[in-house]
Amino acid sequence: MTGRLMIKQLFQDSFLKPREAAQEVIAFNLSYDAIFSLFLAMVFASTALMFTIDFILPQSAEAVEILGVPWKICVVIFVVTTAVAFGIAWIGEKLQGLGDFKSIMALMAWMQVLQFALQIISYLFFTHHATGCGLFSTGANWVVILDFYHLYRCGPWV
Repeated sequence: MTGRLMIKQLFQDSFLKPREAAQEVIAFNLSYDAIFSLFLAMVFASTALMFTIDFILPQSAEAVEILGVPWKICVVIFVVTTAVAFGIAWIGEKLQGLGDFKSIMALMAWMQVLQFALQIISYLFFTHHATGCGLFSTGANWVVILDFYHLYRCGPWV
């Protein structure tokens, strides 16, 4: 399977079969460099998109209003996500789970990719129909949250 087809299948599996998708991401056995490069690239891309849309449509992103500059948003996302990954790894270890920080961070990086893709779709909806954008954005956030809940409850480390 080519890289493009594999990524497309992984996107589909992330929404239709999240447990299998999580296992695929972990099976890639990416290095810390690759994981954090992907994660940071997606954080930067997402933040740039947020500020670009806010420039075109002022007052469209609350984070832009609250934090004001892109680097602050990037730092907040990085610190919070990394802390959550450490927390999940630590709790998993205490509960004698099989997961580790590296696999959890790989999944967090993949979730950033999914979030960025959904963010693009949301902004495309917004250019055509503002109500559709709001509904899609709410639904997309719930899909990511439910995917993570399903992964936590039935993850590969259980």
